[in-house]
Amino acid sequence: MKAVIHLEEILNFKADAKSKVISTESSGLLKVINPSNNTTLWGIKLDASNEADVLTEIQDTIQHIEAGKDYVKEYKTSLSSQLVVTEIVDTNFNGEEINELNRDLTFDVDQNLAFMIKIENNYDFPIKNISVEKYFPPDTKDLRAIEPYTGETTVLEDEKVITWTIPEIKSKESKAIIVACIMHPKNVQPYVTGKVILKCEADSKLSTLVPSIDGDSDNVDLRLKAEETSIPGQWTVDFGLRNASEFEILLRHVTISINGEVKYKEELNTELEATNEDLIWKQQIIAESDHYPEITKDFDYYVLYDITEHSVISFEKENDHLNVLKVNVSKSFEPSEVVTYALTPLIGIIEITNTGTSTIGKIEVEDTIPPFVVFDEVIAELADRKVEVVFEEKKKVVHKPVETEEREKATFEMLEEGGMEEKDKEPELPVEQESEDITMQRKYHYKAKELQLEPGQSLRLKLIGEARKPKFDGNQASPAVINAFAEQPTVPFVTEAQMDGKEPYLVVAFRRRSYELTSIFKKIGENNYEIEIPITNTGDVALDNVVITQPIFNAEYVSHTPPTVDVTVEGANVKCHVKQIKPTETTTIVLQVKADGPIRQQQATIRIED
Repeated sequence: MKAVIHLEEILNFKADAKSKVISTESSGLLKVINPSNNTTLWGIKLDASNEADVLTEIQDTIQHIEAGKDYVKEYKTSLSSQLVVTEIVDTNFNGEEINELNRDLTFDVDQNLAFMIKIENNYDFPIKNISVEKYFPPDTKDLRAIEPYTGETTVLEDEKVITWTIPEIKSKESKAIIVACIMHPKNVQPYVTGKVILKCEADSKLSTLVPSIDGDSDNVDLRLKAEETSIPGQWTVDFGLRNASEFEILLRHVTISINGEVKYKEELNTELEATNEDLIWKQQIIAESDHYPEITKDFDYYVLYDITEHSVISFEKENDHLNVLKVNVSKSFEPSEVVTYALTPLIGIIEITNTGTSTIGKIEVEDTIPPFVVFDEVIAELADRKVEVVFEEKKKVVHKPVETEEREKATFEMLEEGGMEEKDKEPELPVEQESEDITMQRKYHYKAKELQLEPGQSLRLKLIGEARKPKFDGNQASPAVINAFAEQPTVPFVTEAQMDGKEPYLVVAFRRRSYELTSIFKKIGENNYEIEIPITNTGDVALDNVVITQPIFNAEYVSHTPPTVDVTVEGANVKCHVKQIKPTETTTIVLQVKADGPIRQQQATIRIED
């Protein structure tokens, strides 16, 4: 009877929100199991090698393993995995298109979100029973798997878990799971419970670890038989292997000595299947001996066993970093209350703190001003630097009531000047432009651009003015309404768990849309010009429905290349429509124009109509 090896391979690695891999440690359990119900196995040697870097030496001698028991050896090594795991969060349910976050993720409103988890099998063999666990915050609502496998939801104390089982993913294929839910944006970032765990099994080992065991066996034996031939002093020695065990064996070498002299020695490395009492490997040698020969034997073998495995690949993200626009606003007045009839200097303070994860590039504020308060100046401060701010008030047009006498006077004046009859046209009434009515609440607008308001920073708006009537209470003032815009359009995160050679790594990426565009003017003949417009996609996502507008002013459009670009002429502008430009690709549009004289050169502009 021989022992059996059960191999558990576990790969754990973590990454933070900025793609920095924190740990890439592989660990495992190597169990040597005695499958017998009544026999103790003795003198078992355990050895294991790995093509990658073995962090723990796996070499041991096991004195004995009782019937039905096992011996456990822990190990650490670098596991080279060929599974690629990709997770995408989106606001639609097809799991393919990633829309702009600023357009789709509505601030402070519960909304539908979809998560896609894609598993790609790059092994040369199928993986089976793939278990996928996705963790969500406890207040996630309407959690359901929408395709293609039905998920089972479990509610824990601090989180919800939805679990799927994919029966099989064949070699070089991938399968995806999509789950939908209703979630508040505050749960998207920091998305601490955004853990994904994968578990899978395979008939073949997922790592390069090659364990082996050797030891005594009561049912594997090398048998010998000697017979004297018709020639005096000559003997034939027959030998063969009896393998009555339930395991295949690898016969490594055999040495036969007769009367102290080596007559047979071979490095065989021959695999022999499990069988019964019959001799399954036979050899014969001729020996000279005056008496019955003294035969000694020496052979060595390994048991060839089926390794039972349960391989686990898991990864956990400390923070899924999704760019979310979020601000906190406070409004106060100094002094907070006015109780005198005299004009009182008044300062209003609006403090806007970036509590999200996106850098804010522009902020628009609509502020409701209390009655009898006037502000003449706004100062914006950010991190000890002044910020340019546009301060404006919505103008109002107020119709002044006109008395009957004034209306008749205006009518007769028109008739005296040869105007139309009174019945044909109503006279224009005098109006009064009124930009300031301090007896009622008014709307002030402040706009600050090119802020670079980083997460955690605050923008302070100081409103300088005066209160013109007593009994002003700043605590009862209406709050300011804030619109914040990201400095650069971003898309939801794409988290990838990948293995490349021996070193696993985790990528938490922000896909951004960016491009380079220029206009190059060339004179190719008298009154003939060529405008070359190269557009390079320098971002991480494809640019769809790209419209380039090139002003030509005093020139006339003739033709263009390539023909795949649609061109329309609108006045002094040539509009070129490109369906898609993939990341790193460059599309070059060449316009042929003609002009009576020197052409006016101006840079083309670009618009993405997605």
